[in-house]
Amino acid sequence: MLRDVKEFLVGDLAVHTLTSLIRITVAMALAMVAGAALILLTQVAPWTDALIGGRFLPLLNAVPGVGWAILGLIWLGVGDSAVVFVVTLILLPFAMVTLREGLKAIDPDLREMGRSFTRSRLAVLCRIELPLLLPYILAATRLSFSVGWKVAIIAEFFGAEMGLGLVMNQARQNFQTSMVFASIITVVVIVFVVESLILDPLGNWVARRSGASVSTSRTQP
Repeated sequence: MLRDVKEFLVGDLAVHTLTSLIRITVAMALAMVAGAALILLTQVAPWTDALIGGRFLPLLNAVPGVGWAILGLIWLGVGDSAVVFVVTLILLPFAMVTLREGLKAIDPDLREMGRSFTRSRLAVLCRIELPLLLPYILAATRLSFSVGWKVAIIAEFFGAEMGLGLVMNQARQNFQTSMVFASIITVVVIVFVVESLILDPLGNWVARRSGASVSTSRTQP
């Protein structure tokens, strides 16, 4: 089994691991950008908050991941687009909820102080709100990365030409238990390494820079 893990990390099977990692990274970026755009829209146009936060967000949360996986396969076929589509839609609520709570936590007096110096809503957003949202953005990124692996493997399991999900599906068909465990261990190793070497130091830097009290420690979904 350890030999299989080595193959997933640095051997012939590493292309599947890399493919899954790229898909998850792209989906995370899309989810964060789309989530930030929707939440910031509620700040610019408050009348949209009831629609986005009260209707659209609960709808996204209610749709099961398997449902998105099947729809992605039907609409986009087998390939990268379907997997990225599924992962993005499932990660989108995580980004929206975290950023929404982050905006609510900002002291209104700070916004008022910013408006007293400038009438530019963009300046207030860039100089006051975004720096205070950094801990929340990092928390959403950490959660999305771990959840993204689970979602991507399910999506690849249903329909993909490459990726760890495909390998696990093939192992299931061939009753290769060791290969399934090797795939799981590979995901655990990658998540641990990324959190330890990238997300934890970044979280410490953000906490020192912003003095935020928001915890960005490892979150188990």
